Amino acid sequence: MQLSMLLSSMEFPDAGIYLIQYIGELNEALEVATFRWAWERATQRHAVLRTAFFWRGRVEPLQEVVEQVTVPWQIEDWRGLSPEERQNRLEVYLQADRRGGAEFPDTPDPLPASHGENLAYVLYTSGTIGNPKGVLVEHRQLTGYVQAVVDQYGMAHSCAFAMLQPLTVDSCQTMIFPALGRGGTLHLISSERTLNPSALRDYFQNIPSTF
Repeated sequence: MQLSMLLSSMEFPDAGIYLIQYIGELNEALEVATFRWAWERATQRHAVLRTAFFWRGRVEPLQEVVEQVTVPWQIEDWRGLSPEERQNRLEVYLQADRRGGAEFPDTPDPLPASHGENLAYVLYTSGTIGNPKGVLVEHRQLTGYVQAVVDQYGMAHSCAFAMLQPLTVDSCQTMIFPALGRGGTLHLISSERTLNPSALRDYFQNIPSTF
């Protein structure tokens, strides 16, 4: 339903589709600052009033609740106009507001794109002197390694991969990312089965693995 509303509003931005206008008349003296503060508090309290859609560069739109928004606020002083003039001014204002519809600014995606120099994971080693240290592995390094593995072993699409090593071992990347990148199947073998030759043999007989 929400996706249909988004697409319809994008296709016909000036039609005012799904735009509801409320008009209220206050006969008491209005404290503008307090009234504005109340709207801002309501926006902070209700997440639906802080919802945005991001769709550029995505297969499907992403709906996200942002932390803070600025409530649009406009003051028009028509006290010097006659009742007819105020009514005409109001109709013109409402028509213009309705034609504006929802705004679709060219807002950057809140999820930043991944670049080659971005960190992929941290590999902890004992080091040459026995002190643990973390090695920062970037996306470009991981990509280069995975591509080299695929080329070296001639991994085709939809291959089956069996990961015997735990996630804490760096060599597990040899199984995880080629499987994901080539559209293959990754089998996570438990340590109990890995240490049991008969159980491991039976597993591979029932579920063949290429690598």
